[in-house]
Amino acid sequence: KFVDQLSDSVRSAPRNIAEGHMRGFKHKDFARFVRTARGSEGEVLNHLRDAYDQRLISQEELESTERLTKRAIKAATGLIRYLEATPDPPPPPYKPN
Repeated sequence: KFVDQLSDSVRSAPRNIAEGHMRGFKHKDFARFVRTARGSEGEVLNHLRDAYDQRLISQEELESTERLTKRAIKAATGLIRYLEATPDPPPPPYKPN
């Protein structure tokens, strides 16, 4: 069960970012999906610390995966700031088939 929870958390962030990106060209809407992704990354941190506490991973494994997860959180935060500070791009031109 623990492995499934960690796996779901890890996969959730990129799924949310991809979905937000593909939904269209509204920065605020995209930022909402990135916030959800960042929340999932926080959940990953919690699972990693639990794994360490349960002696499922070593301290070295915890430190390296925590470092990567924190980098992902910082990247998501930067993307949210960018999306909130810039206007929406124009929609792509309509091309009938």
